[in-house]
Amino acid sequence: MFGRFVGNFRQFMLRGNVFEFMVAFAIAGEFANLVRTVVGNTITPLIALAVRRSTIEGLNFTIRDTIFPYGTVINATLSFMFIAAAVYIVVLIANALAMNAHHSQPGDPTLRSCPECLSDIPRRARRCAFCTAEVRPFVTERDPAAS
Repeated sequence: MFGRFVGNFRQFMLRGNVFEFMVAFAIAGEFANLVRTVVGNTITPLIALAVRRSTIEGLNFTIRDTIFPYGTVINATLSFMFIAAAVYIVVLIANALAMNAHHSQPGDPTLRSCPECLSDIPRRARRCAFCTAEVRPFVTERDPAAS
């Protein structure tokens, strides 16, 4: 029983998407740590210089003996914004690379674009399956489907 569980668990963990997810999770954690360090040791001191304080971590206000440390919130917000911007840039680059790879591949010779919605439809179709527009069949002398 236990041996079968271990075997199934091992098979599950070695599947491509689970392993890739674990690697991505570890890299993301280290990247977030790097950004926090850069913000805490570079950006935060620059802001503290601008407000003429030694650090913004100590910025706070008090209401009825309750201390509100808004400097810590500013630091966390800056870290979040830098991480979000970096992830956005990585996603933009990945999407651009995916689009370039998609456009560089030769098209399927049995498909063509619908003139109305530009979806891929079979060459001999008389109606688009996506927008239901009527289209002329695209038949050439060398079209193997025409014979």
